[in-house]
Amino acid sequence: MISDVDYNQLPFNYKNFFMYRITLLLIILTISTNVYSGIIKTDFSDIELEASSTKIRLDSFFSHNGANVTVFGAIDPETFTSAGIGFISNGNFADQTSSQETVDIYFPNETIIWTFVDPLDINIKSTVRQLGFYYGSVQEQVTASFFDINDNFMESFILPKSIDGVSIGFDAGISSIHKIAFTQASNDAWVLGSFTQDTSINDIVFTSEKSSTTPIPVPEPSTLLIFCLAILVFIGKKYHSKIQ
Repeated sequence: MISDVDYNQLPFNYKNFFMYRITLLLIILTISTNVYSGIIKTDFSDIELEASSTKIRLDSFFSHNGANVTVFGAIDPETFTSAGIGFISNGNFADQTSSQETVDIYFPNETIIWTFVDPLDINIKSTVRQLGFYYGSVQEQVTASFFDINDNFMESFILPKSIDGVSIGFDAGISSIHKIAFTQASNDAWVLGSFTQDTSINDIVFTSEKSSTTPIPVPEPSTLLIFCLAILVFIGKKYHSKIQ
């Protein structure tokens, strides 16, 4: 063993190596905390105005037959993909009001799930960065939960209560959204859609970023941090052995 080490006599600059390790650690911490950037609320209109945004007008896919408080029929998985739009929804086309004339999505007492896919092959997963939609008649708690391409939970939001149709938007930043699940806390009837007599309103808008044929394995931030710290320890022991 070498005692009373004179670092100036070492074959490498230990001080610089120490600073290198600190810098690398800070970089790792920054990367690990930004693997998932979080979803923020934004304006529906901002997404709608994006030149590349996809716009879905539910009335274009199921003609209104004039009846009110009526379920028109289940939404076929190929309803939107056959039109070249990579979007799938369960539930029913319906008009659940007494005086409106537009089509909305309704699925009483069940979870409504929206999934983004390749319109040419619904087995190929796709993602979006921004998503906006209208909803109405929400008198009790409705929660929108977001999931990534690996079906990992990202974040959830409680939709503000609204009797009239209201819009809301979400932006995933550097992350991406593959699936949204809408759940309700009661048996209250509510709908996803413009919920108005104006058939010119876009009910759903989103901006696509990328797609993937298989889930992309992305380590959890904590796992990534532990792995990188292990590498730092290994490098430190390797260089420390030079002074023994």
